[in-house]
Amino acid sequence: PEDLDLSHKNWDVNLPKLAEFVKDKMRRHPNEKGLIHAPSFTKGWQLAQLLDDPRVMTHLSEDFHNKFKEFTSSTEPKVFISPSCVAGVDLKYDLCRWQVCVAVPYPPAGTGFYQRALSKGLWLLYNTHTLRQIMQMFGRPVRAADDWGITYLADTRFNGFLQKMAKNLPGWLKESFVRHGAPIPLPTQLSASSQRTTNSK
Repeated sequence: PEDLDLSHKNWDVNLPKLAEFVKDKMRRHPNEKGLIHAPSFTKGWQLAQLLDDPRVMTHLSEDFHNKFKEFTSSTEPKVFISPSCVAGVDLKYDLCRWQVCVAVPYPPAGTGFYQRALSKGLWLLYNTHTLRQIMQMFGRPVRAADDWGITYLADTRFNGFLQKMAKNLPGWLKESFVRHGAPIPLPTQLSASSQRTTNSK
């Protein structure tokens, strides 16, 4: 979609568009497991309600490990919606072949450390933290030299952010970006340790 701003203030109005975006990706990957990086538990649950699909799994904070194990152990092409998989999970090979990064993971700017940092004009610090979170997301489905995965960026704000931080991105990653709607190479065409990332415009 050309306009899918998934910031907190635009979440409610654009949630139905996000649901259609995710449904489209689920149709593109009918036989492959997927991961949806939700911005929060509440927003993940809202998305799951709109998707209303038996493939979709969610979890609470207290049952993450059990639900994650259920997801990875399943032989069905489940789709796991979670705010807790940015880092620390290993979804190698067929455990996850595609994912959706729902929203740019900006840290809270209104309170605490980042409020003080931004009051001093330390935007690079703020943006660097955000970029690290994005890079962590990108790495969840690609875990080895012969692994591959496709990442879809739903939030149109990713475009401006990644352009702004382009000098901090590795060359192999910049080369992997594909504009939304453009053909994506088949797995046999993906190079080793390949991460195909499609932006939302």
